[in-house]
Amino acid sequence: VAHAPVAQAPTPVQGQWGAQASPNPQFGASPQVGYAQPAYGGYRSPQGGQSQQSLAIVGFVFSLLVPIVGLIISIVALNAMKTHGNYEGKGFATAGLIISLIFIVLGCVGFALCSMAGSMH
Repeated sequence: VAHAPVAQAPTPVQGQWGAQASPNPQFGASPQVGYAQPAYGGYRSPQGGQSQQSLAIVGFVFSLLVPIVGLIISIVALNAMKTHGNYEGKGFATAGLIISLIFIVLGCVGFALCSMAGSMH
């Protein structure tokens, strides 16, 4: 006589975030106590801390388009990296900071030169 296979509940496995994670999460399933959930706004990398790489890239892009906004976003990204201990994207944030500062200084110098040239006539 053949026995029908007995369905067993999946055993929790160690997740990336240090808590238990289900090996086969169901789409739309509500989170259960004791199961790992990713951090809001990013993922946690093996180095530890929340990644700010996407914020750093946004800061870099804005540094080319609207330097003051790029400066603010790059500073926020660098401070968050320091707080969380994860420095992924630090190059983008640093480049955004430097490019923003250069564009702001050049804009101020250009404005001053145009003002002086206009007052000479």
